[in-house]
Amino acid sequence: MNERGIDSGKPQPDIIIDLEKATPEVRERLEKRADEMMTIDSKLSRGEAIRRAGQEVIDDQMGEQEK
Repeated sequence: MNERGIDSGKPQPDIIIDLEKATPEVRERLEKRADEMMTIDSKLSRGEAIRRAGQEVIDDQMGEQEK
């Protein structure tokens, strides 16, 4: 089960986020969410926060596709 309470039953691959290749809108969304996560958990590194934010974006998009 991941931090959002979702259990797909499959191992989740490591997410690699390349902000240089992201569109400005996606980059802004990831950075904003990463900043929020780092405020909540001060021990969280920027890279890990961005990776988690990227996973949230992917989870959100997968949820929208299922509808």
